[in-house]
Amino acid sequence: MGKAFTAAAGAVLAVAMAAGGYVWLARDGAGQAEAQSGGALTQEALVAGKQARLAALTSTMESALPEAKAAILQEMAMLRADLADPAAALAVAEAQRGRIEALGDLYRGTPAEARIAAALAALAAGDGAGAEAALADVRIIAESEAARSARVAYAVGEVAASRGAAVEAARAFVRAAALDPTYPHLLAAERQARLAGDLPTAQAYAVPLLSAAVRQFGQGSAPHGEALSAVGQTLYAAGRIDDAEKLLREAVAVSRGPNGARDAEYAKRLNNLGAVLRAGGRVAEAEALYREAVEVDRQVLGERHPDVALRLANLAELLVATGRAPDAEPLLRQAAGISLGLLGDAHPDTAARLGALAAFLEAQGQTQAAGAAWVDALAVSRRAYGAAHPEHVQRLALFADRLRATGRGAEAEAVYREVIEALAAGPGKASADYGRALNNLGQYLVADNRKDEAMALYQEALTVLSAALGADDAQVKTVEANLAAATGG
Repeated sequence: MGKAFTAAAGAVLAVAMAAGGYVWLARDGAGQAEAQSGGALTQEALVAGKQARLAALTSTMESALPEAKAAILQEMAMLRADLADPAAALAVAEAQRGRIEALGDLYRGTPAEARIAAALAALAAGDGAGAEAALADVRIIAESEAARSARVAYAVGEVAASRGAAVEAARAFVRAAALDPTYPHLLAAERQARLAGDLPTAQAYAVPLLSAAVRQFGQGSAPHGEALSAVGQTLYAAGRIDDAEKLLREAVAVSRGPNGARDAEYAKRLNNLGAVLRAGGRVAEAEALYREAVEVDRQVLGERHPDVALRLANLAELLVATGRAPDAEPLLRQAAGISLGLLGDAHPDTAARLGALAAFLEAQGQTQAAGAAWVDALAVSRRAYGAAHPEHVQRLALFADRLRATGRGAEAEAVYREVIEALAAGPGKASADYGRALNNLGQYLVADNRKDEAMALYQEALTVLSAALGADDAQVKTVEANLAAATGG
């Protein structure tokens, strides 16, 4: 917004100078300006100044450039209106003077102080154009301060993002964009708002970001492609499939370039466009893009790279969804192997890849292999997060259910109990999650013919959930039904 305002002010300045009637106070005339602005603003002085300004504009009207005449006529009309009602004009000028004087308090002892004094002197003389020009100088100073503040806000956002604080990072980047709406700040604000789940804010930056990319770097430039890709992903996340497809297709075209460049960014955009087409039901087109993305990444990044693993997993998921599970299994195994080899057995991505493979094997009826994969995924998750980490605790119930479903009852029971212990130490025994965990273990014990132990857990779960959710909550009713079934009632 600041730069757009600067351009507009520059246009006003050019028009006024073309008119030849510009009333100007020299930049080094601070003392004179301060002397002129010290007295009270009077109606007589205001009228005299506006009459002089009107006469100057009238005398230069005929020789003014054609593009300047409309602005001159507009100002002359405003001057005549003020002279027809000088009391109202004085009231407006006094209000303006008060606000400008308040600016003087903000900039006391700075280079801007002299320009504020010049604006006050011009206003007292009825010279609105002179006041505007002097204040434009102050605005430039203020914008430089805003730009510095924006850089600090941007740095705050980078640090917050690097530690995974998505919401705090989004706030900082949005602040940077508000202070200085340049391309890097707008891009960071748009992306991080999406990552923080604030899609309305992310979408609000779509037009400013795309406009800034074209204005600063040109249509079809690399930054323009980057902006198209970012906004396309946001529109996809917001469910605007058709709009997202248009932008992502353009982003792919920009990334490919006139020489047919095929790089990692190109592969990423192919993958994103594929996801959009798949969401729109165009599976065959999506598959072709996924396969091309895999091949590009293999050529550019090598066979063993995290991005290759991600592309393989996406393609495998599509194959499973379209009934081609045998073709998907080797891709999932490749993806898991790449993550394990590159990232090791203590990384969240490795845990996710092993979990995806385990879920696939279980769905295909490969129970024994699936159970072993779930055990491996659990071990990696525990090493990646730590036994008490909320992310790991959140996944423990899933691991327990899957171990139980694949015939690993003793291991499942141990994990159910691990969940209960972790929740007791974390949110506490009064939390609804703790009550749910008690019920889940009870369900396993009933299936294992240990109903007495299960009933004790159900009773405790009822007490916890009733207090946390209310006696009429559906989950409370579920536990009541489980208890009744265990007691044979």
